[in-house]
Amino acid sequence: MYKDKEEKAVRRSLPLSGAQLGIWFVQQLAPENPPYTIGGYFGIHGAINPTLLETALRRVVAEVDALHATFVEDSEAPQQILNTSLDWSFPVIDVSMEADPRATAEAWMQADLARPGNLTQGPLFAYALFKATPDCFFLYHRYHHIIMDGWGTGLLARRLAEDYSALAVGKSSTSGPFGDLALLLQEEQAYRRSEQFAVDRDYWMKRFADRPEPVSLAEDLA
Repeated sequence: MYKDKEEKAVRRSLPLSGAQLGIWFVQQLAPENPPYTIGGYFGIHGAINPTLLETALRRVVAEVDALHATFVEDSEAPQQILNTSLDWSFPVIDVSMEADPRATAEAWMQADLARPGNLTQGPLFAYALFKATPDCFFLYHRYHHIIMDGWGTGLLARRLAEDYSALAVGKSSTSGPFGDLALLLQEEQAYRRSEQFAVDRDYWMKRFADRPEPVSLAEDLA
C-alpha cells in the first residue's frame, strides 16, 4: 500500500474545498499570523523504537494526500499542488537530562506552533519525538488547518499506532487506505450543484434569517 502510493504521479493540481477557500482568504489578510496552526502532543508510556516509529509515520504520511499540499494563487482561483516528493524531518530530541523534561519539550513545541505557516511552501506539518525517560515519550504534531482538522489528527494517530504495532511484531498493517482527496473534492462539487444543496441552503438561510447584520470595522473607519 505504501509503495503503491509513492508510485503515483508526483505532482497533481486540485481545486480547494469550500472550507479550504475560507481559510485561504483569511490567511491572505494576515500571512504572518498563525491563527490556523493546530497541534499538540501524545504521551507515550513504555519503551519504543524511534526508528521503527519514524518508518510507520512516513508510511502514514505517504498515504494522506492532504499532507502533500502546498497552495498557489491561480489566475482564476487558488489551487493546491500535491507533491509527494516533499521532504520533511523527524527530529528525536532527548530532554531526559533537563530538570523538567516535560516543560522543556512543551517550550520547544510552543515555539514551533508560534511560527507562521507559508501556504506556498511545504510541508505544512511537522512531527518530533521527545524522550523524557527511557519509558516516557512525547510525540508532537503540528498542522496548518487548511490541510488537517482535529478529527483528522485523531485518525492519523490511530493509524500510526496500528502501523507501529504491526511493524513491532514483524507483521503488515491491515488498515485500509485513506480516501483520495480528488474524489472528495469531486463529491463536494457534485453536492454543491445538486438540488439537495439548494434545499439545505434554503433551510439554513431561513433558520438564521433573524440574525443581526455582521458588524464591520471598515464602516467605522470610513
